[in-house]
Amino acid sequence: MSDAQEINLGNIHASSSVVEEGGIYLVLFSDCNEFNVALRKAASFAQSNGAHIGILYVIEEQDFQHWGGIEERMKEDQRAQAEQALQDIAVFLKDYNTLPPAFYIEEGKRRDVIMDVISSDPNIKMMVLGASSGAANPMVNYFIEGGGLHDSKVPLLVVPDLPENS
Repeated sequence: MSDAQEINLGNIHASSSVVEEGGIYLVLFSDCNEFNVALRKAASFAQSNGAHIGILYVIEEQDFQHWGGIEERMKEDQRAQAEQALQDIAVFLKDYNTLPPAFYIEEGKRRDVIMDVISSDPNIKMMVLGASSGAANPMVNYFIEGGGLHDSKVPLLVVPDLPENS
């Protein structure tokens, strides 16, 4: 086990120098309850296995080619929102996992970004997604039915949004 480096929120990108025995359990950020359920389960599981939690915040590409100034301002606002969300999550995670979290903020298509991050960081050992009983989660569908699981180098843990998990 090598020394873990604390992730600086100013940088907001996990470094491959963060190597712990259990690696990183990656959770895809969203502003729905499924994310909260997946985050708590992943944090608990990671704490039990000496792993870090990684949060991937994807800023979806927007098509504003004719509005360069507006596009830049929107990207800045989205980046600020992402950083604030990750700071809030870092505070929350202190109660669940004593190891410092790894944060990723990436721009692009969600599916592509997930696969790129998993492929580029050898410390990621598992992907954790939440699933609702009421509505389909497009990312769960992608991994299960769309071939994402076949293309992924890590296992997928799907956490159902059940009353005992909330």
